[in-house]
Amino acid sequence: LSGQIASVLGSWTQNVTLNLLVYHLSGSAAILALLNFLLYGPQLIVAPVAGSRIRSENARRVTLCVLMTSLVLTASLFVLSFAGMLGVKLILAHALAIGISSAIEVPARQVLLLSSLRNASLTSNAVAMNTMVYNVGRMVGPTIAGFVYPAFGERMSFA
Repeated sequence: LSGQIASVLGSWTQNVTLNLLVYHLSGSAAILALLNFLLYGPQLIVAPVAGSRIRSENARRVTLCVLMTSLVLTASLFVLSFAGMLGVKLILAHALAIGISSAIEVPARQVLLLSSLRNASLTSNAVAMNTMVYNVGRMVGPTIAGFVYPAFGERMSFA
C-alpha cells in the first residue's frame, strides 16, 4: 500500500509538472494537448493488450519492471532538466514512454492485487483500498506539483 501511494503520488506530480513545463516552454495549447494524448492515449490500446497477457505468475515481475522503467524515465527527466537540455521534443518522447509504461502498469497492478490476496473474501476491501489510493493520489499529486513547480522549479518536482 505504501509503495502504491508513493508511485501514484509521484506519477500525478510528474504528469502535472510535465504539463506546466510544456506550457511554460511552448505556450501552445496544441502541444499541451499532444502531451496529454501521449501520456494517457496508450491506455486505449496498450492496456487491453497488456491485460490480456499478464497472469498471476508474472504480475509481480511485470509490475516491478514497469516501476523500474518509471524510475529511469523520471531520473532521466531530472538529469536532463539539471543539465539544461530538457526541451519540448524530449518531454514529448518521455511522455510517450511514460504513457506506455502506465498503460502496462494498470492491469499488472490489478492482477497483482487480486492474486496476492490470501483470503478471497477480502477482495472488495482490496479493490476499495486500491481505488482510494488512486483517487487520493489524483487529488494530492497535482496539488504537490502546483506548489513545488512555481516555487522550486521542475527539478524539485521530478525529485
